[in-house]
Amino acid sequence: MAIYLLRHGQTAWNVEGRFQGQTNIPLNEEGQSQADTRAAYFDSINLTAVYSSGLERSFETAQRVIRYRHEVIRVPDLNERGFGILEGKTEAYLREAGLSERVKERDFKPENGESRSEARERIVKGFMRTIKGHYYTDEIVVVGHKGVNAYILGATLGREKASELGRMGNCCGVVLRYDQEWILEGRIE
Repeated sequence: MAIYLLRHGQTAWNVEGRFQGQTNIPLNEEGQSQADTRAAYFDSINLTAVYSSGLERSFETAQRVIRYRHEVIRVPDLNERGFGILEGKTEAYLREAGLSERVKERDFKPENGESRSEARERIVKGFMRTIKGHYYTDEIVVVGHKGVNAYILGATLGREKASELGRMGNCCGVVLRYDQEWILEGRIE
């Protein structure tokens, strides 16, 4: 089974350095262009299924990269970590408030949000449920988010290998293959 794991295209909040979390921010023009350009990568691939998070930026990216040829199934468990009252805040705000390191702590839970450990558990279980039942010959697209994809890569490849991949840019991703074990087959850049 091949899984094409992508991050959504660019949004205005990506440009502004704001925490999006589960706030439903749409793609900006650049994000739409990124997804439309990325579509060429998938033109010759016989896709079996296409999944996105329940958030619009992920869903629209999925629709555009497959040129609307397949149904895109929304999986809310693949939504980005909920940052609660910190959503919409900038990195600079978090530094000034002394929270930039706290949000990275495993059990730090912003008001009305979720901790890293809660988000990881939800996302990894949701991913595994989503791909369960697919055949080893299936070709699947999953469009998620920076944090979501990091948790999926950590669960499939191991944390060390996942961290070596570095930050996943907008509308970029990786190809994972499963055949008795998870293998990183390549990058989509």
